[in-house]
Amino acid sequence: STYVLEVGHTYYHLFPLLSYLQNMASDLLSGETPAGNDAQSTAPRRISFLSSSDGAPAVKRRSSFLQKARHSISRRKNNATDPETLRGTSGADFEGYATVIRGSGSGIGCGCCGGEGDSRKVRYLLIKGASCFVYISENGLSPKYAISLAKINAKYEQRVHQGTTTVYLQTSLGDIEYTMIFDTRESDEIAATFLDVVNEQARVAQAELISKRLGHGHLGERKASVIFADTLAKEKVKNQPDKPVTAAEILDATPGARNGGLNL
Repeated sequence: STYVLEVGHTYYHLFPLLSYLQNMASDLLSGETPAGNDAQSTAPRRISFLSSSDGAPAVKRRSSFLQKARHSISRRKNNATDPETLRGTSGADFEGYATVIRGSGSGIGCGCCGGEGDSRKVRYLLIKGASCFVYISENGLSPKYAISLAKINAKYEQRVHQGTTTVYLQTSLGDIEYTMIFDTRESDEIAATFLDVVNEQARVAQAELISKRLGHGHLGERKASVIFADTLAKEKVKNQPDKPVTAAEILDATPGARNGGLNL
């Protein structure tokens, strides 16, 4: 049978749409580029940026693959939420350090109400599926909070003379949710990879949402570690720091402020 979606007076056949979404999600998850794009045949993309040259503190290196495979299931059963558990046996989609700022960095945040304000602290970031987990370091026992990448669009700004690259996590309306500043004195690869992974995972998450709205299940097979990460993220997104109030918002909330204090 054929299912048809009516939008206004236009009818869309759903099978071609679902097929497209499934193919797109499969390509993104496998790291392949959809047909029609001019992609260069290169080595697999680097996803881990944990050396000291990338701004990371000197920390204990990760355990071997065999150890990760051996302890992955037991860690999840014991409710462990450290980076090693989230990596699972398939690894993370991105790992690295960046200065994390809530909002655009121009807000007025005091850190009262549990938020960190514009503290500009270097944090360890781990992306698994459609979530970015923020830890104090890669040796952290649990993430401070998680950022949902669904409906997020990443854009970056390179500051050549300062040796940093800023990646903005924006909503579809252009509001900046987070500002990530990467140390790119040696290479811009870490910032470029973070941006690509965020946008890829955001597209996969959007395709998942469309599939669910149409009454279908997940697109493709989901790994146990991704399911675990999604479950953890639902709780950790609640711990995000409050978004600082901007000067424009204060002016809008102050009667007559935009008219020199006169209520005209």
